[in-house]
Amino acid sequence: ETELLDEATITLAPCVNHPGKIICVGLNYLRHARETNSDIPDYPILFNKFTNTLAGHREAVPLPRESDQVDYEAELAIVIGS
Repeated sequence: ETELLDEATITLAPCVNHPGKIICVGLNYLRHARETNSDIPDYPILFNKFTNTLAGHREAVPLPRESDQVDYEAELAIVIGS
């Protein structure tokens, strides 16, 4: 018999707690570049994130005080290693 847990009673953490590196690719599809009025890059734009940017399911995401405009988007993560 399958046991189901009530989602309201559990806490889901990030799937990787202490990654060595978080490397991101920016403007990796044409529509996003156009939405941001950016030039189409000739090569992938790489940038990093720090481990303090990880958040669990329904966890608050702190924003810098000096931010007056933020952008949200879905992210796809690929874990290389074990």
